[in-house]
Amino acid sequence: HEKITQILNEISIHQKLENKLEIIVKGERFKVLLFLFLLPIIIGGIGGLFP
Repeated sequence: HEKITQILNEISIHQKLENKLEIIVKGERFKVLLFLFLLPIIIGGIGGLFP
């Protein structure tokens, strides 16, 4: 019985880690999309400052 609970605990720990990783990856993807969206605006703004 102890080994079964140990295995279940390890599985739940792994699932928690995977969930955290998924959240981090989604956050990073959002940052990348935001960056790609803002980059042309920033470059356009800087380009507008220096004719």
